[in-house]
Amino acid sequence: MGKILGIRIQNYGSLKDVKMGRLFSDQSGEDLDNMVVIIGASGTGKSTLADAFGFISDCLSTDVETACDASHRGGYDQLVSQGADAPIHFEIYYRETSNARPITYELTINKDDENRPYVEEERLRQRWQGNSYGRPLSFLYLIRGQGYAFEGADGGQEDGGRDYGRRVEVEMVDPRKLGIVTLGAMKQYSRIEKFLMFLRSWYLCYFTPDAARQMQSAAPAQYLDRTGSNLNNVAQYMYRDNPKTFKRVLDEIRTKIPNIEKIEPVKMRSGQMVLQFWKKGFTEPFFSQRMSDVGVSGGCDLSRRQGADEEGLPDLCGTRQVQARVGGEHRAAHVPGCKCIAEFSIFFERDPKADFAGERVSV
Repeated sequence: MGKILGIRIQNYGSLKDVKMGRLFSDQSGEDLDNMVVIIGASGTGKSTLADAFGFISDCLSTDVETACDASHRGGYDQLVSQGADAPIHFEIYYRETSNARPITYELTINKDDENRPYVEEERLRQRWQGNSYGRPLSFLYLIRGQGYAFEGADGGQEDGGRDYGRRVEVEMVDPRKLGIVTLGAMKQYSRIEKFLMFLRSWYLCYFTPDAARQMQSAAPAQYLDRTGSNLNNVAQYMYRDNPKTFKRVLDEIRTKIPNIEKIEPVKMRSGQMVLQFWKKGFTEPFFSQRMSDVGVSGGCDLSRRQGADEEGLPDLCGTRQVQARVGGEHRAAHVPGCKCIAEFSIFFERDPKADFAGERVSV
């Protein structure tokens, strides 16, 4: 499984110039671990960092103009950092396997003469096989949709212009689409293909407890959608396909929520499944639609983790955000990693005096 060693984001929202890990352009840092925690107060850019991954994913599935408009981003002018005199820029330092040579991907998005966002520059670089030092060769380089790509598993162009390997001239029909999407669909560009597959393997979830409380149709679902609105459907899938694992998930959730004695699944006449929570001191259960955010978010988190353990699915090894407010104190953690990107918001406001130990919301 591929891994991000470092990333740099420039002029994206509140992220004027943020660098994490080690990059080709800046080797001073250390490679990102499989899990990295970023802690900061509200409004410091944690959600924007998560959205940067979502933005790249949207660029892959559509184009850069559509991605700028999607997810309430408001278009390029609202997305680019205020007062910025340079375009939006990303640099990703990535390794396909532990023994593979790192690859650098650079993407610059600007506005054209028609005031519309487009791909101003796109570049992939990698050192020649067997070289552990020296400047890497560019095996994809497009400026305003025109440039070149190199076929095969090796080769590229030096900064001075010397070519190694089979070079192919490239001209994009639509300058708003990423070159890696078009060329990554062709077998002869194997390195581009692998990098594209890595980016597309990201799992992004902007989980919100309110969305997870919605009642969906009675249709089991194996994976959470982007907002977690199908949490009950995922629970229904786990209950149907792996009841023992599902019971362990419920038992684990119960230990995370104070005063909950038992959690039971209930199947309704419509075929939908809901969870009922039995709380100390009450003779009637509460349903999941009335539970606090920590209960709903915990269900999302543990369903993902337990499902991964049982069925070989990717574990939570990407980006998720955990926000906690206990009394007047606000804490937040952000976890960027290599493949699975998710975001959670957990607020403990119902009972600020409750004992929420750190390990109960550990990431």
